[in-house]
Amino acid sequence: MAKQKKRLESERLKRSLFTRDERLLHAKTWLAKYNGKRNKIANSYRRYFSISWETAFEDLEILNIEINEGYKTNILQQIGKNPSPFKKKNKTSKNKNFPPSAISDKLKSVTRIVPSPVSIITDKVEASIFPEIESSITSERPSFDLQLKTVYILGAGFSKGLGAPLQNEIVREIFEQSLTTMQQHYDNVYARKLKRLANFLENELFIDRNDFSKIVLEDIFTPIDRCIIDNMAFRNISTTKLFDLRQSICALIAMMINYKLMGLSPNYTYADKFAEFLVTIKRNHKNIDSLCIISTNLDIIIDNAIKSQIHDNDGIIDYSCDVFPYYENEHSLSEFLEYDPNKFKIKILKLHGSMNWLKCQRCQRIFITFFEKIAVQEYLLRSNCRYCTRNHSNATRSNVRAALISDLVMPTFLKDLNNTQLKQIWNAAAMELSEAKKIVFMGYSFPFADFELRQLLSRTIRHDAIIEVVLRPSDDPNSSSAGLDREKMK
Repeated sequence: MAKQKKRLESERLKRSLFTRDERLLHAKTWLAKYNGKRNKIANSYRRYFSISWETAFEDLEILNIEINEGYKTNILQQIGKNPSPFKKKNKTSKNKNFPPSAISDKLKSVTRIVPSPVSIITDKVEASIFPEIESSITSERPSFDLQLKTVYILGAGFSKGLGAPLQNEIVREIFEQSLTTMQQHYDNVYARKLKRLANFLENELFIDRNDFSKIVLEDIFTPIDRCIIDNMAFRNISTTKLFDLRQSICALIAMMINYKLMGLSPNYTYADKFAEFLVTIKRNHKNIDSLCIISTNLDIIIDNAIKSQIHDNDGIIDYSCDVFPYYENEHSLSEFLEYDPNKFKIKILKLHGSMNWLKCQRCQRIFITFFEKIAVQEYLLRSNCRYCTRNHSNATRSNVRAALISDLVMPTFLKDLNNTQLKQIWNAAAMELSEAKKIVFMGYSFPFADFELRQLLSRTIRHDAIIEVVLRPSDDPNSSSAGLDREKMK
């Protein structure tokens, strides 16, 4: 009897945490089984879902269940409420249960109840691209349920509205940049590496120059990586030269992204609004592990936005790996990175590395800074690890490999995720996902080359997790190949 009571209480608590969309989906099943009196349906519905009278009346009106107006008015008068707020909402009403609605009224969310996490993985999700959003700050603050640990998964679509390219646009963007402009920033480095990439595509992959913009990065990196792993030449290119070619392509990507985001608007953007929302939650509830960000992006838009919202070092950004200040005299950053129980902590797990990181090849330390994409330094002005230089007299020799490298994970079907730091980050991501009661996808489209993340999601997401996807206003979630058939879930 005690076990049954505990189970019922657990189920009641779970229902009380439903968002409106979830509650309405379950309500159809509940209504089909309801065999009570017609005049008691509102009270039964309210008690079953543990909601208020006004919310129950509003839900039942949406479900086209007629409630006697006199009965409703009498109940609302008893609790001191006016029935007027419960008119049927139009389709443009905001979903106040979804935190990122604070970003802009142009965004909306789609809540999906999935019977199994695998259903998110096996079909491609057409995730959204954030539109450019006006810089006006809304005073409205959405609710956030601290009992629902939330993981936000950010893809290229999140940064698209601020100038960063999508993955399938990177090759085109590399070739479309003005060489004159790029030469001003990178001397002749960009032009030399661009010529090398063009020769490879045309002479080794036999792709016409007019079709360069159509090729995807996976089709460039994967054959190169396969040959490097197998210590095999690719046509007339030796393994050593293949590695140099790969580094050249990585350099082009890093320099192009760095240039594209140089002119990032200093105005208050949707990324800043999102960051302010997250920081406010953590600042007010620093001892509650309520949220985490997992990002597949190389850019540092969200990193900088959150760092800008942290004042007087009252909080820290936790990358879940061993990080050190890039500049030795950056004492404020050292304090910022130190764990302190009196500081709040926001986890940002960069699964593919980050453009504000450089890693020592010898000791594996990651050096970071903010507001500067230091990853390009690997290809322009290489520097050595100051710790290895200080501790080992031969650390500056090229064969000792104490140089700092970007170590960015590029789109390929043969990703190398075996280095010490990335393992820590991916392990942390697995734990965060397994604990999350809600997953919010923001601009992530499940590219095929990300099968490691697809596997991680299918392996770790709990069966009862709430899945939300941020879409553009013009997107139709029902047209997606991954859209769930809601009729089957009634």
